[in-house]
Amino acid sequence: MFGRSSDQGLGVNARFGSRHGCVLGFRGLQIDVHSNEAAPLQWLVEFLSPHLAAESASVRRRDVSLILDPSHYARLLAKPASGHQERIDCFTADGEFEQLALWHEDADGRLLHDAGAQAFVRIAARQGGIEIVAPTDHARVRISLMRVIRELAMLQSLHRGDLFIHAAAGVLRGRAVVIAGQKRAGKTTMLLDLLRRGEVQYLSNDRIMVDTSADPPVVRGMPTIVKVRAESLRFVPSLTEPAPGDPQRHYLTMQECASGSPLLEPPTRQPTSMSPVQFCRWLGVEPRAAAPIGTIVFPTVDPAVTRFDVRVLRAPQAAERIRASLFSAGSNGRVSQAFGADWDGAFPAHDATLDACRRLAERCAAYECRIGPDAFHRPSVWESIA
Repeated sequence: MFGRSSDQGLGVNARFGSRHGCVLGFRGLQIDVHSNEAAPLQWLVEFLSPHLAAESASVRRRDVSLILDPSHYARLLAKPASGHQERIDCFTADGEFEQLALWHEDADGRLLHDAGAQAFVRIAARQGGIEIVAPTDHARVRISLMRVIRELAMLQSLHRGDLFIHAAAGVLRGRAVVIAGQKRAGKTTMLLDLLRRGEVQYLSNDRIMVDTSADPPVVRGMPTIVKVRAESLRFVPSLTEPAPGDPQRHYLTMQECASGSPLLEPPTRQPTSMSPVQFCRWLGVEPRAAAPIGTIVFPTVDPAVTRFDVRVLRAPQAAERIRASLFSAGSNGRVSQAFGADWDGAFPAHDATLDACRRLAERCAAYECRIGPDAFHRPSVWESIA
């Protein structure tokens, strides 16, 4: 059984006979998670903290079970697979959805096979219960569990009309500084330098949900594996990457890293991958779950610029940049086929999404920023923005 971290609001953690459980929540969704082993849930709670926390005013509930049993897994593997092996949209990725193979489907629900994680995902036709079945606890099955929980949280947020933006974010003087753009735009590089200012809290590295109905709009982080690439570190003076022998791994808890978990795999090549809590520890910063928005920045790495070039964006320009930075999931009404059925397709239409982009652009400062190799020497680009 694992303990409760009350200061982060992680909910009730308990042991039910041979089952271990925790309660997570996001934007009115309660997710009850159970497993026959405690270690994966310990990792899950730490990875998602403090962003997914139990809420007292939940309006929707989902149950997720992780079953680690080689015999159960073998029985499912022996079940006759669907002849055409249809693939189903499951997890939101940078571009399109990542798909899993539909192994079997009947009146009770769908059985999907995640070959990479060596796991099955069973989705019940009624009440939306989800089971993940794998032979043992290992890195990839932990990630599969986290992605299921995260997808449910994002669906709930989209259902409530939030914008799903491809962005990193920190909190400076109580306000969110959002760094938005597609892959390799320079988001992580700018976030690394922002967090080195000393008075900034970590909000997110890659995904945020923005509630534009709030006044001011509220930015919520969505936990992801943090990948720190060598090219990002070259931009940020005096910041040294973790040593290759450092036991920090995104699929382990801090305690497992320190004690030498049997799940510890040999170090891999770049990029270095950490959990959000490990990333915060490396930089010596505190995590934050949400904050009202203050500024949104749209970076571009430009070798033609020696230092940086910052330009203020007017609201119509910023709205278009926000729209271009949205994840395709939800922004066009398309959501996960595997997990979205329980919401009955009640997601914002295209016009509502565009209107939310306009509202956000009108209520925050927005900048376009071209960054060169010396952008983060003092005084850095942030002296011109934040």
